[in-house]
Amino acid sequence: MSLNRILRAPQKERSQRNIFCFVSSKIRLSFLILAIVSCVFVYSESVLSSSAVVFDFTDPSQTAGCFFDNRFARVAGPDGAITASGLRFDTFDKGGEWNCCFYTKPGLFQPGKSYRVRLRCRTERAAEDSFLYLLIRPVAGGDAYSDLAQRSVYQFEGEITVEMQFTIPAGNTNYAIQVHTRKQASGYVKEIRIAEKAEQVLLPLDGAAGMLPAPLPNGASAFSIDLPRLKTGSSLSVADCGASTELADNSEAFKTAIARCAAEGISQLTVPPGVYRFTSDAPLSFKKLTDFELDGRGSTFQFFKKRNALIEITDCERVRFKDLIIDWDWEKAPLASRVTVEESDPVSKSTMLRFNDYENFPARDTRIAFLELLDPETQQFDFTANYRLYVETFKGRSVPKYEWLDGRRLKVSVANAKLKPGALLLAAHYYYDMPGVSMNDNEHLTLQDVTLYSCPGMGFLGHGQQHHWQLIRAKIVTPPGSGRPTTCTADHLHVGNSKGFLKMEACEFSRGNDDFINIHDTSAVAIKSGEKSVTARNTASFPAVSPGDRIELLREDFTPSGFIAPLTSAKAVPKARGTYELQFDETVPGDVGSLFVMFNRRYDSGQILIRGCRFFDAPGKRFILSAHDVTFESNSLELTGPVKLETGYTLNSWCEGYGASNVVIRGNDFQRANAVGRYVNELRPAVYMSSYIKNDPSTEKTMYPILSDFLIEGNRFLDCPGAIAFVCSARNVIIRSNRIENTIPGFDDPPYRGAVGVSYSSNVFVTGNRWLRSPLMPQPGLRYDPESAGGVHCWSNEVVDR
Repeated sequence: MSLNRILRAPQKERSQRNIFCFVSSKIRLSFLILAIVSCVFVYSESVLSSSAVVFDFTDPSQTAGCFFDNRFARVAGPDGAITASGLRFDTFDKGGEWNCCFYTKPGLFQPGKSYRVRLRCRTERAAEDSFLYLLIRPVAGGDAYSDLAQRSVYQFEGEITVEMQFTIPAGNTNYAIQVHTRKQASGYVKEIRIAEKAEQVLLPLDGAAGMLPAPLPNGASAFSIDLPRLKTGSSLSVADCGASTELADNSEAFKTAIARCAAEGISQLTVPPGVYRFTSDAPLSFKKLTDFELDGRGSTFQFFKKRNALIEITDCERVRFKDLIIDWDWEKAPLASRVTVEESDPVSKSTMLRFNDYENFPARDTRIAFLELLDPETQQFDFTANYRLYVETFKGRSVPKYEWLDGRRLKVSVANAKLKPGALLLAAHYYYDMPGVSMNDNEHLTLQDVTLYSCPGMGFLGHGQQHHWQLIRAKIVTPPGSGRPTTCTADHLHVGNSKGFLKMEACEFSRGNDDFINIHDTSAVAIKSGEKSVTARNTASFPAVSPGDRIELLREDFTPSGFIAPLTSAKAVPKARGTYELQFDETVPGDVGSLFVMFNRRYDSGQILIRGCRFFDAPGKRFILSAHDVTFESNSLELTGPVKLETGYTLNSWCEGYGASNVVIRGNDFQRANAVGRYVNELRPAVYMSSYIKNDPSTEKTMYPILSDFLIEGNRFLDCPGAIAFVCSARNVIIRSNRIENTIPGFDDPPYRGAVGVSYSSNVFVTGNRWLRSPLMPQPGLRYDPESAGGVHCWSNEVVDR
């Protein structure tokens, strides 16, 4: 019996690895030894030696100058009445949603220094959605955007040791270790141990030559998408079924026309030019069509509704949708607005917002999903501030009090130090609500010259058993002259579980509110519960499963456990949301309680080609390519986030990626990529290769190369504020023949600007790159962590004059 109803995944809650064959077995052996030695050293207790600073909460002098909130936290006494010594926390009776229990005194960490912190702790009791939250954050003026490290600790984990590694930014002495809870939780922090971490080593640009692996990564293999086999003279106009630009809702007329095409085998459905309105909550659905084409002829489909995708394409084969515009009715309900803070009252915790573009805002029942600082000059996202405050992220959850004072002034029960009078903000009214075009289980699907002006969710969404599909000259842009502040309110393109073989050519994406591209298969967390069973947790984003699906279990650091077996059954655990008992006919390795990362090998989102596209005007919005056999070439990236080759999992939200391998990033123009400076611990890179474990982001990494075989060549990196690339949890990475220029100041122009960073990785080759001489890049080259990186090579690079 199908288990789709049990483990069906929402669309967002936010690979086979090809191993290089080296010419010499001796080279392979030497690199293997280096990796093993590095791994042993990283986890050696000697790293946190007797020179470390230790808080065990037994001596009052240790915590002099530290902060305790007496409502939530206290130090256990030595009388034995409390079973666990250390810092006790309990927010069951007096806590709110977020509760700061303790933080260390300012000045403990020095600017520019790197540290490793370990905490022994436990969440003993917790309400639903509650946990201990450990973080490295400034004492004054800090928020989630300034955190250097975070870790959530859950009740089911027992007593654990949490490790966080980070580097303090220049000029900041205000960072501290902080102990918070989310909602209601109790437990203890038994010990905090702090030690300085070894400084990065800078290799010279023209060091000893290395031997490149062979063969080099070649990215996506050649594949084609079949177009529909149209029958001559087999055409129907939607006008013949009653569709009209005069109708308030064309849903039934289009439904009739699509049904006729399916029943009568009509190949082509045409739409006379004009604007067609759709107000039904049901999606405009195209289902089980073969050899079919929708020719929009430049027409616009305008939607206004409360639920479901705007357009849904399901279980079709050889279909094409072309020459079509998709939009939302902004006159009835704007997707986002520019607002100015008129008043901010920290006492009443309320903020007065004035809607700048309206005398009488049309949607009085609107919500504020989040508020984001804008640049007053450009009227776009202020990437220098990089600030977003989540309010009513999902409709109906954590609803603040709204009060309209007149047609353009709204009072909201939220307060924050950055919501100062005069501040210009983007107020998003939708987020992950309704995707624009949802595509599921299709094969040989083409979207050609389809333009999406706006939608209240993800723009293009692909999932399920979908394979061999393409976006040709697809656009997500604002209408010319509209002045709208956004396009899609979430990801531009999101692929969450598929069968791969995706092409994007000559597309344009801009001004969405989340990732430009996110392609991944979805994992989950599993805990061994019996000889042949696991308890699957955090399955909200795990794909639907059926008996016979091959489930792979990896250890919590992504090392293979050797277990790949067919699933025999799944059963929901009562009163435990998102938790299921999975049964197998084979023995699960390890002891009961062992933690695993779980992959469903029915899905494989490999073979991706993204070529000749333009991505612009969405600072901080990323490209997540968690797949194998990927080519990303000849694209223009202007004011975007980084390209991320990443895999990871969390214990309470998303778990994305089965690894990434055989990826080629070639001939792209990176202009101010990662302008917001994300991932300061990883040198704010334009290309980010890393893993995350239990938290996202996390400073806990794995030495296992869950990422492998990357070629980054022939790109131009212009005015990127940090490193051009950071390599972590990876093996066999070649960065060659790139051009790096910095002509304008970044944040603080750190010494690693324009460099390559490496940690927890082996076999990294940096060669043939050219840096244009600039005081903004004082030390170009390869920087690596000597505790965790092995086999790093840097040669035949140079700094040149203009």
